[in-house]
Amino acid sequence: MTIAEILEKMICYSNGNIHDIDHLVRVWTFAKTIGELEHIDAETQYILEVAAITHDIACPLCRKKYGNADGKHQELEGGPLVREFLHDTGLTPAQVDRVAYLVSHHHTLTDIDGIDYQILIEADYIVNAAESEYSKENIKGFIHKVMKDKQRLDAGAADFLRLTSKSQSKRSVKTMAKKVLVVSTSLRGNSNSEILAKECERGAKDAGHEVEFVSLHGKDIRFCIGCMSCQRTGHCVLKDDVAEIMAKVKESEVVIFATPIYYYEMCGQMKTLLDRLNPLYESDYKFRDIYMLATAADDDTHAIDKAYNGLQGWVDCFREG
Repeated sequence: MTIAEILEKMICYSNGNIHDIDHLVRVWTFAKTIGELEHIDAETQYILEVAAITHDIACPLCRKKYGNADGKHQELEGGPLVREFLHDTGLTPAQVDRVAYLVSHHHTLTDIDGIDYQILIEADYIVNAAESEYSKENIKGFIHKVMKDKQRLDAGAADFLRLTSKSQSKRSVKTMAKKVLVVSTSLRGNSNSEILAKECERGAKDAGHEVEFVSLHGKDIRFCIGCMSCQRTGHCVLKDDVAEIMAKVKESEVVIFATPIYYYEMCGQMKTLLDRLNPLYESDYKFRDIYMLATAADDDTHAIDKAYNGLQGWVDCFREG
């Protein structure tokens, strides 16, 4: 198979998980670029790109089996999975062996043997550093310990990481001033999702944000009647507790909704609240970042997907959000 065909196969294997697909494509892009600029031979370049495409193949299994995608779990489970994945791709046994070795070691930063191994480690780290906003100290440590003996191209990769470090530092300073609203939508006191929401509140406060917590428990929230008066007046005709909540949403830069998962969807009161926030559509709302916390009595990693998509539909209606 060509690289494009293997990439297509891996995207299908990812079963619609946008994060996993985005991550593997970005790691592959960095690995491909670094390999080409290092002028490695065609065989090594091919193996490198296949390994970059499949490096996180064990993530879905690890989430289900262990409850996380820890690097060591990935290395333990990845080899057999990638061998099965590649069995009909036309790779030689030697090529499959090398890809499986790389996948089974891509979180091991010692005893790196081979330029393909080195580049895969660097490409994966670069993407993880950007996704997870690694600290400046973490990035400097990686540059010193893993990239210290590399030359021209890896100096370029190191420059990228230094820029990432500076970007994260500036971002951290900026986010200190953000006004955060955490909305717990469960109607059960001390529910799992409310506990999660309060931990989020605590973490945000510890990080220096200005945080307010709102619970829908005990609130009078009526159904939207679809009269569309709010589009003309900017106000809802219904008189209940939504007006106060809406004012807080409008003035917050970050809004976090916490919901229990009912029948693979957000809870009804969260959906009702979102509907009732329609007066904000044409307002000068300040929120730019929207997050969802969810708890479910199901260990399927896709259990929250429909609730997430429902909130995303709401977000998509707000041009600045």
